[in-house]
Amino acid sequence: MIAVAMGLRRPRPIVVCWGELLWDLLPDGPRLGGAPANAAYHAAVLGDRAILVSRVGRDPLGDAAIAALARAGVDVDCIQRDDLPTGQVDVALDDGEPRFAVRAPAAWDRIAVDAAVRRALARADAFVFGTLGRRTAAATAALWRALDALPAGCLRACDANLRPPFDDLTAARQCVARADVVKVDAAEAARLGIVGPLPGKVVAITRGGATATLWANGRRHDAVPPRIDPSRGDRIGAGDAYTAALVHNLLRGRPPAAAHARAVAYAAHVAALPGGMPPMPPEAVAAAR
Repeated sequence: MIAVAMGLRRPRPIVVCWGELLWDLLPDGPRLGGAPANAAYHAAVLGDRAILVSRVGRDPLGDAAIAALARAGVDVDCIQRDDLPTGQVDVALDDGEPRFAVRAPAAWDRIAVDAAVRRALARADAFVFGTLGRRTAAATAALWRALDALPAGCLRACDANLRPPFDDLTAARQCVARADVVKVDAAEAARLGIVGPLPGKVVAITRGGATATLWANGRRHDAVPPRIDPSRGDRIGAGDAYTAALVHNLLRGRPPAAAHARAVAYAAHVAALPGGMPPMPPEAVAAAR
C-alpha cells in the first residue's frame, strides 16, 4: 500500500470524498459538516483537487451547502439533488466532546453513481469514505459500485464514523476491508477490535488531545498533538481533518511517520477552532503541506 501512496501521478492530486453532506445543529447555530464533506474541505485547503460526491435536498439548506463548499474551493459537480431533505445532525457538547444524533432519512442516503461520478472516480488519486455513508442497502450498493470503479493505484482511505444507531460493526468491518488506509478513534478501535497493525494497511488511531498512533509497514509511529488554546474549539471535524492531511502527505510521497506527525498537528488546530470547516491559520496549512 505504501508503495502505491508514494507514486504521485500529478502535481495536484484528485481526492474524491464520498458520503454525507449535512448541517450540524449546534447550540450556537447550524454549521456545515459531515465527515466526508469536512475531509473534502480540508483537502482543498491543503491544495488538493477535492471532489465531494454527495446528495442534498432541493431546499434552502442544500443550496447553502453547495454554495459554501464551492466558495471553499471544493468541486461540487458531483453533489446531486433529491426530494428528501438535506441532512441534519443534532449536536450536543458534553464536557467539550460532541455528541451526535443523525436524522434519517436524508438526501445523502440516495447517492447514485451517475455519469459525473464515474468520471470523477476514473481520475481519483485517493478516495475517502466512511461507514455512516452506507446506512441503507441502497447506499451500500452505491458505495461498492464506486469502490469497484476506482483505478488501480488509487489510495482508498476509510474513516470509521460509528454513530448510533447507524453503527453496525459488520458493515464497518466490511468498509475497513476495502481500504488501504484506516482511521479510527480510540473508542472505534476498541469496538472494531483494532489493537495493532492490519496486514497491507496503514492504520491510524487518534485519541483526541493525546498521543495518536499510526502503523505502517509493520512499524509503529506515535505523534503528540501540539498544545493549542482550546477555549474556542469544539473538536468537531478534527478527525476528518487528520484523514485529509494524512492522505495529502501520503500522496506526496512523505514517509508515514512524517505524514502522521503533520496530520496530527493540523488536526489539533481544527480541534481548537469552532466547527468542522473553520478558516485555517496560514501557518497550520503551511506546516501540513
